[in-house]
Amino acid sequence: MYNILLIEDDIVDQFAIKRAVEQDPEYSYTMASSLKDARKILRAQQFDAIITDYALGDGTAQEILNSKIDTPLIITTGAGDEEIAVKAMKAGAYDYLVKDGDRNYLKILPITIENAIQYKKAKENEDWLRLVESALLNAYGAVIITETDPEKPVAPKAIYANEAYTKLTGFKGNEVKGKPFPFLKGVQNNTEIAKIKQAVKNEKSVTTEIKGLHKNGSIYWAELTLVPVLNREGKHSHWLYIMHDITAHKLSEELLRQSKERLDIILHSIGDGVVVINENQQIMRINYKAKELLGVTQTQVINNKFLDTLKHCRESRDDILQILNRRFFANYELHLKKPQNRILYLTGNTFSDIHGKSSGKVIIIRDVTKEKEIAQMKNDFVSNVSHELRTPLASIIGFSSTIRNDKNMPREIQEEFLTIIYDESQRLSHLIEDILNLSRIESGQIKSKREDIDIGAIIKEVYEGYKIQAEKKGLELSYQIEENLPTLYADVNEIKQILINLVGNAIKFTDNGGVFISLIKENAFLILKVQDTGIGIPQSDFDLIFEKFHRVERVGRQIEGTGLGLSIVKEIVNLYNGTIKIESEENNGTCFKISFPIS
Repeated sequence: MYNILLIEDDIVDQFAIKRAVEQDPEYSYTMASSLKDARKILRAQQFDAIITDYALGDGTAQEILNSKIDTPLIITTGAGDEEIAVKAMKAGAYDYLVKDGDRNYLKILPITIENAIQYKKAKENEDWLRLVESALLNAYGAVIITETDPEKPVAPKAIYANEAYTKLTGFKGNEVKGKPFPFLKGVQNNTEIAKIKQAVKNEKSVTTEIKGLHKNGSIYWAELTLVPVLNREGKHSHWLYIMHDITAHKLSEELLRQSKERLDIILHSIGDGVVVINENQQIMRINYKAKELLGVTQTQVINNKFLDTLKHCRESRDDILQILNRRFFANYELHLKKPQNRILYLTGNTFSDIHGKSSGKVIIIRDVTKEKEIAQMKNDFVSNVSHELRTPLASIIGFSSTIRNDKNMPREIQEEFLTIIYDESQRLSHLIEDILNLSRIESGQIKSKREDIDIGAIIKEVYEGYKIQAEKKGLELSYQIEENLPTLYADVNEIKQILINLVGNAIKFTDNGGVFISLIKENAFLILKVQDTGIGIPQSDFDLIFEKFHRVERVGRQIEGTGLGLSIVKEIVNLYNGTIKIESEENNGTCFKISFPIS
């Protein structure tokens, strides 16, 4: 609805002009019959057009023109004076209509009013654009203004683009003028394009990031803000697009992302655990190995205190905290009870920010459980070897010294002592030989002479060697060999050593019944079994039975031997990529089952 002010002191002309104005339903009017009334009304209201008689009872329209109002002024007069018309037009009147006797001027009055209103709108837009252009010519950011097309409201066309837009995109204002969505020229992220177009369709403001292709082919990034602009009537008439260049920021982000990716790759490829904590001892970064060693997940550690991940330690929190508060510490031994028993070495070093202030620590976590176990095994091995060597040596030295010092010792006692010395020397020799064999096998220095051999023939040979020993204990020793078995590419002495150790142990730990040896083919394997009816092995010793010097303790029973036989068996079986399994029950016998892959 457009508001029209009518200034007319002639009642007949008032009626005629009102009737002409009322023909258009978009026009509403206010009537003033004098300059005094007009001035009062203009102070209180704004109008889209003013129609006034030039000569009024208390003055002329020149007074209104002199007030420099922005409203288009249409002057009507019956004088028809050309000088007055020129004077009025120079003063800023929009048009000048002469009242003829037949009032024909009223026929063109509605058109004149419409043109005046359109002129006012265009002038307002022009002034607004000039103001915007002046304000934004060197604005921080690229600026585009588009005008809404009533026929195509979802594709507003550009009417202005500042120099910053040209600098950002490479496209000049005249290259995008009159084109819809000029800011999307070269834009590559389709998701954001759809988001922008939806905002335009809904006439809503939106801020988003766009990735575009500069006219020269380079990539740019911009933060784009769309703002709908309303005219005086509250109708959406223009769009204002402001684009801030964030290319440098995006490049920095990308470089930072790449640096973080490289850091993650390096961290996660390190064999030891790595934890980075800040000055408050909160975990900032942690690699896969550290999470595995500590038994935690990503969500359990990030931004949590490092100390909280060490709940299941033998050491107290106060002791650990005291270590963490040091600027540097190395190889702090930590005993973890969960998720499994582990011994960890922690080494930490403080790093500083650009101002030299402490910013946190990098902590290296090394799993030394195996190293500690090996070190303990070495100590145990040396201790066991020393013990095993000491016993026969003590006997040899003791009995030989007795013989040497007693010149009158009876012959039969001397023979008895010499037999003991000989047996202990043999025992010592076997022990040393077993240790050397085990050492050679473990170090890979053993020189096997492999050939296609018949394991059945070796079983028969070992059977003959132990048959008398078994008979002396009242045991039955037997074997069963499947016919037409394939040969095994192996060293005769190594396979014989397996059988000697297993059959010898079976006879040693069997008091009643017997020992049974069997050899069959099962799929692609030769299966060797040594089964006895002896005292059996407790379930708790299954995992320890192949360790060096391990012996199953039996109350009231003296266990003879070096304790290395089964360790040697296990190592030889491993040489042939075979497997060895135990089936045993206390006081109900034991069965050792070895599978040799035929290939």
